Amino acid sequence: MIESLPREPEFVRSRYDRLARWYVLFEWLFWLPPGIRGRAVQLLGVRRGQRVLEVGCGTGRNFPWLQAAIGPDGHIYGVDLSEGMLSRCRARCDRRGWTNVTLVQADALRYMCPERPDAILFSLSYATMLHRVRILEAVWSQLTSGGRLGILEARLMRGIAGRLQRPMVVPPS
Repeated sequence: MIESLPREPEFVRSRYDRLARWYVLFEWLFWLPPGIRGRAVQLLGVRRGQRVLEVGCGTGRNFPWLQAAIGPDGHIYGVDLSEGMLSRCRARCDRRGWTNVTLVQADALRYMCPERPDAILFSLSYATMLHRVRILEAVWSQLTSGGRLGILEARLMRGIAGRLQRPMVVPPS
């Protein structure tokens, strides 16, 4: 895990507000395998009409796969600290005409989903959370009986590639 993470929520919020417009580049920076987001949603076992909570939803990069799984009768709840990320996410939802999405700017530790989700997804967000175990407990307690929770994370590459990645993703101490 990256030693300099996690940081205080205000630091994380401010950092991701600044990075929001460039966030798509992180998929290349971390060399995320093609199809990894779709595979993560598939492993959640989400079905049509279900409710999904994405914790640290960012710009909504997982929403196309979530929408395909839940259909128009399902619902996505997205929570994120960063208004910059949520602004881009709202624009994505507007462009795609997704009306079954509720986005909330909040600390995941204090967020209560309006209805119990059938699945919860953390995607490239869990490692940034200061109180991650408490957050995990808080969202787990909201999950429906038999629901699923998935965490998709990345890490720095080994060797020279990782040393080159480090200044771009790890904030100075």
